[in-house]
Amino acid sequence: MKLINPWGLVALAVVAVVVIAYLLRMPRRQLPIPDISIWRKLSAADQKLPTSRRTLISLLLQVVIAVLLVGAYVRPYISASTTGPRHEIVMIDLSQSMQAGDGGSVEILKGPAPAKTVSRRRIDQARDTLRGIVRGMDFQDRMTLIGVGRRPVMIANGISERALLDRAIDSIETLSETADFSPACAVAAELAKGNEHTRVSVITDGSLDADALKSLEALPEANGKVRLFVMGKAVENLGITAFRARKNPNSEADFQSMVSVFNSSAREMEVPVALSLDQHLLDVKTLKLPPYAERTVVFSSQYHVGGVLKAQLFANDALNADNEALEYLPEPPRMDVALITEKTMSEEQLNSYYLAKIIKCDSGVSGGFLSAAEYQKLTSDRQAMAQMMQAAIFDNWSPSDPSQLPPGHILFINTESEQIPVAVREALNEKPLIRRWDEGHPLMNHLNLRDLFLTKVKNVELKDKAVDVVVEMISSPLILARESGGRKIVYIGFNPIDSDIQFRKELPFLLFNCFQWFKQEPEPVTQIAPGEIFTARARINTCKTLTFLPPGKNAAPERLALVAGELSTRFAHTQACGVYRILGDNEATPTNGFVVYFGDKRESDLRQTENFEAGTRNENGALTNNRIEVARDDAASKWIASELAPAGLWLALVALLIEHYVFHRRIFF
Repeated sequence: MKLINPWGLVALAVVAVVVIAYLLRMPRRQLPIPDISIWRKLSAADQKLPTSRRTLISLLLQVVIAVLLVGAYVRPYISASTTGPRHEIVMIDLSQSMQAGDGGSVEILKGPAPAKTVSRRRIDQARDTLRGIVRGMDFQDRMTLIGVGRRPVMIANGISERALLDRAIDSIETLSETADFSPACAVAAELAKGNEHTRVSVITDGSLDADALKSLEALPEANGKVRLFVMGKAVENLGITAFRARKNPNSEADFQSMVSVFNSSAREMEVPVALSLDQHLLDVKTLKLPPYAERTVVFSSQYHVGGVLKAQLFANDALNADNEALEYLPEPPRMDVALITEKTMSEEQLNSYYLAKIIKCDSGVSGGFLSAAEYQKLTSDRQAMAQMMQAAIFDNWSPSDPSQLPPGHILFINTESEQIPVAVREALNEKPLIRRWDEGHPLMNHLNLRDLFLTKVKNVELKDKAVDVVVEMISSPLILARESGGRKIVYIGFNPIDSDIQFRKELPFLLFNCFQWFKQEPEPVTQIAPGEIFTARARINTCKTLTFLPPGKNAAPERLALVAGELSTRFAHTQACGVYRILGDNEATPTNGFVVYFGDKRESDLRQTENFEAGTRNENGALTNNRIEVARDDAASKWIASELAPAGLWLALVALLIEHYVFHRRIFF
């Protein structure tokens, strides 16, 4: 028998007070009466209990009531534990696989269907196990509860109050992460040092490596075995483990999507994999999966608009979380290009001019046309120039002052500038021949310059060896390219009119390649893992803030100011999976965004490890004392005070009613 409030026994002095009060009661005064005939007429059933007996019964009941009240206050309980107060350290697996249920086999569907509700999830079983451990604790015991995800999460730290522990257990939910037990085990080992009455328990679904708990070898020997509670059972599952989309490197008008799927079952399966863009189905492919293997399917689609891509498995299984995956497809980039000519052209002249027609044919380019005079009026406002044109084509004319050049990419056609350090030596008019061209350079994609007929070119001398010679004649470079600080510049040392290239496919391809090279930038980050920091960039130089719209109807938007002198900011609140939209302060609707997605083969594989190892090893490396023991339930069951104290209060109430009925009502037996 143990007491939670042993000092409450002092209150037993009340019993002595009750006894003394009864002993000091004055005897009843006797009064003489003239006649007793009236009393003799009372029947035997109506005769009153003798006063002495009635007083004794009342005294005993009062003593019982006092003892029961004091007993309820000191809160006694019976415990099987023979040690002092224990410290329970419990590590609970919060990985995504803990969402799995104990369902049957995988069901392959013919089309999209609502996901079945998974009953009795592994995380629900883990909560019940935790509540059982709490019920088995003494009232002087305390619990430290550590959630295990990508990093340890302290859910409860040294708490003994059951109400607080119950609330902490109810708040536990899985994370879109894998479980890394190594740092959590290190924390548990440090907490256990100096207290031999510490007991460590691990609650997991067993979807871990055999050495996942190896760090518990640092646990002091005095703390005994580590109890392992395994939730659920091994079940079949199909899961998307990776999903990425990118532009087709060979075609600006197409994009590719790659979906990797893992089969966590002992049988071969064929599952339909669907790809949709903003709820519009693009394609469905059937993927054949060998047992316990991963395969990848590739989708190719036309790239006309951006949006949210979703890959979906047409299947019902034990884990719904990995049957869908999201990716964000940015809007196809369109570059504002200005064609600048020496003379002003009318609308009719532009419609027939060969360079203008090529620009209009490129869907990835928004063309504008300026004369030299119109352009020079813009050079005083470089910010307006940067917003107006991302690239410029100087056709047989360029400003003599290099400071008047635009800040973006530039294509010089038959005109020189200090940006391309060449010196014109003479003009070659005797049908110059091309000696070679760099087929690996981005400007030469799909080009064949063999037998190109040139009537007039410039014989130039290259003054900077850092400039790439893309096309070279026998005596002079013909096409040059350079990149500096993110700015790309191309120089063509002849007028296309002075050759037959204007009648061949090579000229449109050359310009298209120039535009595509200008637009080539590092692939934008469109998908991150939960908790990862996202760096967002504004699309317009005048933008000062970016507003992030998280997923969920009740999610609050978050506005962040852009870093001074830069057009970027960092967003850290990315724990929830889903689509995040980004809205600039000068935009009415969001035109950019990213997704937070988690997929991992380890979480889709719902097989369970049978033996976990952690302990001492001999010289050969063999395990001699495994500290891990599998436990299915808590053996330390006991009566606890929360059950005995109410019983004492109820008994005290019953005794009080009996005493009142016997003594104060003056009844007769």
